[in-house]
Amino acid sequence: MSEQQNEQIPDELKGLIPEFLKSRFSELDSILKSLETEDFEAIRKIAHDWKGYSRPYGFGELENYANQLREACIEANAQKIKAMLVEIRNYLSHKESTLDV
Repeated sequence: MSEQQNEQIPDELKGLIPEFLKSRFSELDSILKSLETEDFEAIRKIAHDWKGYSRPYGFGELENYANQLREACIEANAQKIKAMLVEIRNYLSHKESTLDV
């Protein structure tokens, strides 16, 4: 999470961050459900979406995780995905606890 220290949420988006985080936590639950059925394509699509909008919202590290998650989906590596979900949840929880919005 080295990049996390440099992440800044644009002032104009700060009011949207609580809903942004709520959606990401919900998507983590969706990923877990997709993992149970080995629906790697559904997981890859979520990761692709994250890659597109994470950095503009000040969540650059989530974009990095999204890239890794997409690769794990291509490899159909369920163990790697499970491990990454813990890291991503920890990252989002940390971001949520340090927000000043």
